[in-house]
Amino acid sequence: MERLKVDPEAEFTDAYKKSIEELSAKDGLGKTYGQPRRFAQERLRSEMTKCEDAQKGIDKLLEQLDMLNFQSFNDYNREFVYTKERQSLSI
Repeated sequence: MERLKVDPEAEFTDAYKKSIEELSAKDGLGKTYGQPRRFAQERLRSEMTKCEDAQKGIDKLLEQLDMLNFQSFNDYNREFVYTKERQSLSI
């Protein structure tokens, strides 16, 4: 009779530990599974920041190119001396 009281508790404890382990692995929780997940998230955030900064730089260069195009169509003519241009025409 005493054996029946102990075994269900042991079975429950084993099943509980297994369930917690599976949940931790699935959701990336705890010390074992959480650290790699946090590391990957941080790397992803870092790469996203680099991409956003690069995109801002590209947008700025495109704005400069648009301005230079506008100038070339409106301000410059055959007699214009490009060597005296204040801003470099190269990017």
